[in-house]
Amino acid sequence: MRLVSTSDCQEGMQLAKAIFNDDGLVLINEGVHLTKKMLERLVNMGITYVYIKDSRTEDIVIPEVLTDATRRLAMETIKEQFSKLSNSGKLLHAAQDPKFIKSFRKSVECIIEDLNNFQGVMSALTNMYSYDQYTFTHSLHVTIYSITLAMAKNYSEKQILEIGLGAMLHDIGKLTTPHEILTKPGKLTEEEFAIIKEHPTTGFEILRKIHEVPFVCAHCAYQHHERENGSGYPRGLKDKEIHDYAKLIGLCDVFDALTSHRSYRKAMPAHQAMEIIFAGSGTLFQKELVELFRDTISLYPVGMTVKLSDGSIGVVIALNKSLPSRPVVRLIKDQMGQATMKEINLAEQLSLVIAGPVSVA
Repeated sequence: MRLVSTSDCQEGMQLAKAIFNDDGLVLINEGVHLTKKMLERLVNMGITYVYIKDSRTEDIVIPEVLTDATRRLAMETIKEQFSKLSNSGKLLHAAQDPKFIKSFRKSVECIIEDLNNFQGVMSALTNMYSYDQYTFTHSLHVTIYSITLAMAKNYSEKQILEIGLGAMLHDIGKLTTPHEILTKPGKLTEEEFAIIKEHPTTGFEILRKIHEVPFVCAHCAYQHHERENGSGYPRGLKDKEIHDYAKLIGLCDVFDALTSHRSYRKAMPAHQAMEIIFAGSGTLFQKELVELFRDTISLYPVGMTVKLSDGSIGVVIALNKSLPSRPVVRLIKDQMGQATMKEINLAEQLSLVIAGPVSVA
């Protein structure tokens, strides 16, 4: 199977993995041949990638970061609890319900357990699920990235749990932001952006009053938009004034935002998002954290079609844990564009690099 962008899919292609919604219900089943109408619907729903059957790569096994049970639990928790708060006239009172933090803690613990058991290399997450709101899937993705990065930094179990909770709740302040502003397709006015910039403070005020939530999680919500050089918001903090957890979550927040479909722009390829983050290394983001993220998260997931620096085309079939940016690739076209079936390990072929992902070949 191959991982293909929905914008590059063609009519008649056959799904290799079913597509689900956030309730765990099948939208399109495995084996179905995609129609033009289906593809338009997938694009409109913000589903950016799907797995397609391909005889040249039918033996590829796609490593799952989370079990279906954990993903379903986490999404149900985020969706149910956030929706409950959004519909409550007394948001703080609703958040102080003991079931609120208990459910989030359970979800984070399950994610941590799955990531501890995961034997593969963490890849940039591709949106292959349909979600009612961007905030739901974004909260889950930022949690997965943040926990993975926290583990790479060798934080303690207690610290990883705090970071996971802080990540899952980092955007809770957006529940009070008008929906029409969050989903506006065009550029925000100064007044609208000023309202957006209130959500870290709002999130802090909500979380700091919930006794069961570690106080540091409130600071994750408060500071995840602060930047190393003081150019962030809401307080313009810089360098050591920003909590380490917030720096980590802030980096993961930006990466997922750039690589996710939004109402005002298409999802950006992971390698381009990483280039933007690297451009801000040492100024917007902590340099050591950016480098660790690069060395921990693979930008090219198993199944993705890529072009190499010599012009050949191949499909990523395995990731190297020590060098996630240099995977094992099965070539399907050589430099001359001729069909081939040759495998190369980029960890050993240092003269070659991935130029970037390409459409189906």
